Amino acid sequence: MTIVLPKDGFMDKKDFSLLSSVAIKEFNFSFDELLQTIEEKLSQGGAKAITEHICNWLSVVISNNYSETVLTKMETTCCETPYWLRHGKTQKTMQTSFGKLNLNLQRMKCHNCHTTHNPFNIFFDLKDRRHSYELEMKAVTVLADQSYRRTCKHLSLISGSSLTKNQLHRIVLNSDLKKQDLKIRNDLQVLAADGTGYKPHSEDSKQELKIVMGIDSNQKLIPVGAWIRSSWAQIGREIKKANYPNKKLAFKPVANILLSDGDRNLIKGLKPLTLHQQRCQWHFVRDFKYAYKYQDKGDDAEAKRLTNELWDMIQRVEPKNMNLENTTPDEGTLKILAEVKKAEKELEELEIKLKKENLNSAAVYVHNARLQLLNHLRELLKSGEEVAKVTSRVERFMRELGRRLKRIAHNWSEAGAEIMARILLNKTLDPIGWDKYWQEKMKISGNIELNVKMVHST
Repeated sequence: MTIVLPKDGFMDKKDFSLLSSVAIKEFNFSFDELLQTIEEKLSQGGAKAITEHICNWLSVVISNNYSETVLTKMETTCCETPYWLRHGKTQKTMQTSFGKLNLNLQRMKCHNCHTTHNPFNIFFDLKDRRHSYELEMKAVTVLADQSYRRTCKHLSLISGSSLTKNQLHRIVLNSDLKKQDLKIRNDLQVLAADGTGYKPHSEDSKQELKIVMGIDSNQKLIPVGAWIRSSWAQIGREIKKANYPNKKLAFKPVANILLSDGDRNLIKGLKPLTLHQQRCQWHFVRDFKYAYKYQDKGDDAEAKRLTNELWDMIQRVEPKNMNLENTTPDEGTLKILAEVKKAEKELEELEIKLKKENLNSAAVYVHNARLQLLNHLRELLKSGEEVAKVTSRVERFMRELGRRLKRIAHNWSEAGAEIMARILLNKTLDPIGWDKYWQEKMKISGNIELNVKMVHST
């Protein structure tokens, strides 16, 4: 395979020609053999050889046009009057999805200050980089569903990449995926949060992975962030700082309602970010039984009875179960408010009853949840929009996160688990933003095209 170049390295049309050869020993081969041979050549050396030739050619072209293409890319020039002359060649290796490229690049030397430069590295910003972002994108996309070791094998099979497990691990740890943009640009109805454990590097340590996400008016999940090394109070301060640009103005909450499973530290750390709170109704019923039966040593049969009554009460106050079809809007509103007050009165009476029976853990649990359990109905009456009342959608994502962190791999470092959580959070909940992130990182401009032309024999 050969690239045809002008002697001076310039091209008027700024294109190039590729010549390839096919050797046929004998006209006795199958169509599948033809396809297999083409696939082997392209995966094992064809695409790699083409890329190396193009890069070496671009190195010559960029060097000959350094005043227009390179100096504009430099933050500061080497001297006041740079005048570059050719100064031999330099070698550079780059890990790509085609494999390891061995490039032979043009080097330049300033005639005035005698500093040497590599125009190719300056133009493409490759001075301190040994891998391509397109390789990083493919590797991270596969890594979201597989382990590091299997990801390397997968890339080797589909693209011929020679990336090792340790190299991939360094790429991920050094990437800017560990940084988070906590600026919330959507109008959120709900701010939801949850935590889950994972298998840390040290077996003696116990770590919790914390996830925060939002729900907009279209009931779409919006990623916010993932943390391990921060408490809920620190997380709340970080989100507030990112969304509080003007200290002279009052802080505007990032969401209307905070939806949680009732964790005290979570509520205390994140409630300043919202106007109201909504306790997850499913967690309320389930965790009440734990508080009654295990913490207060209550009777099992009585715990089941109270649990069923609580669930029946929650179902009773739902508008769909109130037969509001033949009522006016005002009558429907009054009926819903009456049912809400009745349900809260029943919870208050249950709290008093539990205190009299010295079931203090269950009583405190009911007290903390009573005023936040039915806020979704108040919001429905106020704005006409339905608000999430259970954390089921958050729980589904947490199960997927647990599958990747607990079942596929273990022995995580804090940094590694945090990055993997942020990868899954953004890739799963915001695929459009995920693609946009890589388009911007790879600086896709559409200014280069590659055309393959077929020449037919006559």
